[in-house]
Amino acid sequence: GQASHETRFHKLENFSGAIREALDTSTVDEVQSWSLELVMQRLNWHAQRLLRKSHAWESLWDTFQSAEGKDIADDQHTAALQDAMDVLTGLGLEWWPCRGTLLALLRHGARSGLLSQGRRDVVDHDVDIMVGVKSQEEWLVARQRIKS
Repeated sequence: GQASHETRFHKLENFSGAIREALDTSTVDEVQSWSLELVMQRLNWHAQRLLRKSHAWESLWDTFQSAEGKDIADDQHTAALQDAMDVLTGLGLEWWPCRGTLLALLRHGARSGLLSQGRRDVVDHDVDIMVGVKSQEEWLVARQRIKS
């Protein structure tokens, strides 16, 4: 249904809209019967969870950014791609290289290759792959299988 296509952000916006609608359509007596302490506790709990996740993403992004530009050897890149291939193929998932990894493989058959005048073309510093699934639900199942 429609809910399965909404992003989490849109769900938060819908929740906010539902609260606004409840406030706009409720009488003063109804609002006074609400346990505002309980509402605030729940909202605070969700806000704290959101902040923790946000900080976790920031930390992950910082880690990613600090790794950017660090050199790895071609054999390390090949080994990482082979590991991904082994896991995904072993799980029976459809996958393919993309972005810089695909460009490097098409251009050189590896992460880097020799150019004229002895120069080396290092195309990528990470492994970029995509996994083919038919739906978001199928991706959630595949993601769990990959993690375990």
